[in-house]
Amino acid sequence: METKNREVFASIHTEGGLLPSNFILKIAKADSEIEGLKPTNYDLIEGIRLNEEISDSWNRIRKAWVAFKRSIEDIPEDNSLTSDTRQKWLLHLFNALGYGSQLPKFQNDDVEGDYKLSHQWEKTPIHLMGWNISLDHRTKGVPGASRMSPHSLLQEFLNRSQKSLWGFLSNGRIFRILRNNTSITRQSFIEFDLELMMDGEIYSDFSVLWLLTHQSRVAGENHFDCWLEKWRIQSADLGTRALDVLRGGVETALTELGIGFLKETQNIELLKSIESGTYSKENLYKELLRLIYRLIFLLVAEERDLLLIGDEVSKTRYKKYYSINRIKELSRNYKGTHHCDLWQNVLLIFNSLESDQGCSELALPALGSMLWSNKAIPSFVNTKISNQALLKAFHALCFIKNENVLTSIDFKNLGAEELGSVYESLLELQPEMQLTTKQFSLKHAAGHERKTTGSYYTPTELIQSLIETALDPVVKRAMKAEDPIEALLAIKVCDPACGSGHFLIAAAHRIAKQVAVVESGELEPAPFAIRSALRRVIGRCIYGVDMNSMAVELCKVSLWLETLQPGKPLSFLDHHIQCGNSLLGTTPELLANGIPNEAFNAILGDDKNVCSGLKATNKTFLAAFEQTSQTSHQLSFLSDSGKVIDLKLEVSNSIIQALSQDDDSIEIVKEKEKNYIDWKKSTDYQSQLLLADAWCSAFVWRKTENSKPITSQTLKDIENSSDNIDDNQKTAINDLKKQFSFFHWYLAFPEIFQKQLEFKGFDVVLSNPPWDTFEFKEKEWFAFKNQNIAEASNQSQRRKLITKLETENQILFKSYLEAKRNLEATSHFIRNCQRYPLCARGKMDSYAIFAELNKQLINGKGYTGTILPSGIATADNTKFFFQEIINKKQLRSFFDFENRKKIFKIDSRIKFALMTIARNESNKDKKIDFVFFALKVKDLFDESRKFNLAPEDIKSLNPNTFTCPIFRNSNEANIAKQVYKRIPILIQESDNQKNIWNIRLSSMFNMSSSSHLFKNSNQLSSDDYILKGNVYEKGNKRFLPLYEAKMLHHYNHRWATYVDGNSNLTTEIQLKDKGFCIQPQYWISELEVNYRASNVPNDLIKNFKEKNVRKVAECLFSWFFGFFLNDSSVKKGELLLSDFYQHVFKNPLQIIQQEDKCRKLENEYPLSLEEIM
Repeated sequence: METKNREVFASIHTEGGLLPSNFILKIAKADSEIEGLKPTNYDLIEGIRLNEEISDSWNRIRKAWVAFKRSIEDIPEDNSLTSDTRQKWLLHLFNALGYGSQLPKFQNDDVEGDYKLSHQWEKTPIHLMGWNISLDHRTKGVPGASRMSPHSLLQEFLNRSQKSLWGFLSNGRIFRILRNNTSITRQSFIEFDLELMMDGEIYSDFSVLWLLTHQSRVAGENHFDCWLEKWRIQSADLGTRALDVLRGGVETALTELGIGFLKETQNIELLKSIESGTYSKENLYKELLRLIYRLIFLLVAEERDLLLIGDEVSKTRYKKYYSINRIKELSRNYKGTHHCDLWQNVLLIFNSLESDQGCSELALPALGSMLWSNKAIPSFVNTKISNQALLKAFHALCFIKNENVLTSIDFKNLGAEELGSVYESLLELQPEMQLTTKQFSLKHAAGHERKTTGSYYTPTELIQSLIETALDPVVKRAMKAEDPIEALLAIKVCDPACGSGHFLIAAAHRIAKQVAVVESGELEPAPFAIRSALRRVIGRCIYGVDMNSMAVELCKVSLWLETLQPGKPLSFLDHHIQCGNSLLGTTPELLANGIPNEAFNAILGDDKNVCSGLKATNKTFLAAFEQTSQTSHQLSFLSDSGKVIDLKLEVSNSIIQALSQDDDSIEIVKEKEKNYIDWKKSTDYQSQLLLADAWCSAFVWRKTENSKPITSQTLKDIENSSDNIDDNQKTAINDLKKQFSFFHWYLAFPEIFQKQLEFKGFDVVLSNPPWDTFEFKEKEWFAFKNQNIAEASNQSQRRKLITKLETENQILFKSYLEAKRNLEATSHFIRNCQRYPLCARGKMDSYAIFAELNKQLINGKGYTGTILPSGIATADNTKFFFQEIINKKQLRSFFDFENRKKIFKIDSRIKFALMTIARNESNKDKKIDFVFFALKVKDLFDESRKFNLAPEDIKSLNPNTFTCPIFRNSNEANIAKQVYKRIPILIQESDNQKNIWNIRLSSMFNMSSSSHLFKNSNQLSSDDYILKGNVYEKGNKRFLPLYEAKMLHHYNHRWATYVDGNSNLTTEIQLKDKGFCIQPQYWISELEVNYRASNVPNDLIKNFKEKNVRKVAECLFSWFFGFFLNDSSVKKGELLLSDFYQHVFKNPLQIIQQEDKCRKLENEYPLSLEEIM
């Protein structure tokens, strides 16, 4: 988020937020919050002030500028003027900036390739071109501009350089500051219009130029320590705080609009519908959000000059009398009246953009889409709102006050990432409305603080890192194709929990840049080339799903803002960005197997007897269903096992082709919308949708005596004809679909999962899914409904208050039970639907289920990149998932973070990771990249932290669980690998209990139940035992020390000792004495220890202690026979067994059963041949 002050920055433009304008304003005002602004920081002699030095520099270069302009007055434009521009103007400028009178020539000792840059200062490249040379286009025959544009040349060098981070570019007219932007998806630079600055004598802007580009700003041994880089980092931190201010402004704007509509007495229909209950506070809030979406869109479009088309007269008329920016400026100081003419102005713009013709008189195009449809804000179309209320809302939306200075939001540079961070938080707020007092407010409730402060929002730097590991390999593969542009536009990227579209926008920019690279022939294409490519990429490559309908709308708005081009409508995105619960759906394979019996397990609100009967009934039909459902049809879904099940659903290639067209005209957009609606209404689609929804409904259907739940028989009936079920069941299925937002990927995106595709599924899935458990959070639920319950002192008190609701507030109590059942039903579905066999175990985590889903959604050459808690690789309930991606060699990288630097605004103790998975068979010989305990993204580039392991290494280090071993650096990892290579583990469970060390883990003594065996020192001394070290002896009898946990430490076996019955830590003197033995509180007989420590059957010890010779003999013989049966001569063992037991067992079956017992006994207590002999 940026703010700007046009009066101050008349000749300064920021692109991409390299340094936000509000931060530059702080620098210009020498804000005490900004470090590095003292004269000594600029290498000035003591006593000289900054303003004096800047003023002196200004006076000197003013003379140089005038002389230079005079010298080129009569020179034709086809003359590049490179020498004149450098010698007569730019070198004077750089001299005034502290670089000396002669800049060193550029020397490339860093990057391979032909980089004809002109100059450098230490590690900073400086590219100076001629007055008539464009910075953004190639100029044939001009060194430093012929191979690619000067801007692209410098940017590419910075991106590839290991030594240079910042650079300067100028042609005398324009001056730009650039930075390495390999981790950024869009162009970023700071631009100074030197011609406007010098001719207009804008000293204040020159002061900013001097402060930002003085040689002291790029000086330093390490380029990451220079002042420009320090400022960039600080600006990001301040920008985060500024987002909080913007978020508050948007909330205020929503509130003021809500109050304004309620207070306007002319809004009779709106007020009546609210009073009657047909129009809820939630409806009002949704429409207010859409209204804000529209206003933000227009503010951005107008400031970027991307909205208007047509003649200049019409454009001027719009800007002067009708524009949204005009209303914004009115709101700066004007309080407004009770008239409603400004709202009519706004509605005129809305209606023009929604119409098929636009409004040529105002230069407004036809944009189309649901965003501008009257259906999006039906209650506001014929309503009024006073100028006063509207201007209050605009003021809150468009301006912020910082230290009593009012500045406007820089909507031109407001990124979709920043927009999403603010608006995603608004989706979690709850509206409150009082019709009698005409009040409307938004409520922050207990338990929702993390969501409403944007703490779930993914920082851009994390997304960029995931794009590098998960998307870039696919992009590079496309670049090698015969037709790279078509290959790039064929990439399909999805976010199954897309929110405002942050991941999708970043991915779209990365792909679009490569398309522009191919089309322009430049590695750093001009912004217009990227924007042109971006529109096609978003229309063809980007897919998203979210269960919040307003988040889906916000995602579309964010994407539209990225693709807006003058004269072109908004792209049709309904088929790519959809609403639904990504986790709750079925697949053709699951349908073919019928409804699992586990679907009828009873949950809250179900009748257990009814569930038992339904389960029995379902079993009867399963076999028949499986035989008839696997018929061959045209659409297929690829399950993780690779098995393909076809569905009876025909997808017309012509429809798919129509939906793939570029949205160049409003007619094409309308046609695509019609085709899409017609297809979704088709009989084939509707019948398959009913079948899939019915399957899902079986899990969540309330199963009571009079209900008619779905069973496998019902599915079979629906498959034959959708008319085979009654209307009540159809209604119930549709109601459950809306309630649980069922989402079937193969039906939603048939073009991704068509049978004829070589690889079915997405190429890339990127996401930061919810990190929740499937547990009902009563505090959060009651936060908006009953403050007393939500704010109860503890869980026990909260439960008591909830119980009272049954008699005191039956409606709320019923609602509570329904909400609790809904979550339990969701959990029941996920656990028992058989779609998530790896992660739907134990205490389920939503992030783990999403991780498994993501892997299912990619094709055979696809990648997933997911941000999720680190427990995915280390927790017991996710170990089967991690085992699979290790066994199948699919894990590509795992970068673990500690949140101590508050990357996410949540608990600093949280650990999360960036995990990349690939299904590509050809890459299975690659090792896995790991980083653990990272605090910032830059830690991922620290070679001392990064290490790699082969899947075999992980199996070697954690052979029993295959969970992820954790190391702080490569040195630790290498040491551990060498240790495990040389020394076998204690017990290898996966290898038939391989126990090389002959370790047996068991409980020996219990401090309570075994206390009768314990003796203290007084008892043993009185019985004539003598203490030797810490062992009591008398003849051949010995009592051994009983160690307790408090006596030991991780790295010290003499941590504490008992003295006179009290435990004391050992002293330094005692520890230095090698002969010192710690003393226990109790001793125990060596014989009792041997009983328990010896690896012999418990029955043998028991009979031995009871002196039962016969039983001892039988146990010994059975044990020995087991050895021959298991490890030596099976035939010999069988003969011995038969001979020994023939006088005991007359029935041969009994002898066979005894044989099994012998085998089992020896397996549990293995013997060696030496022990037998």
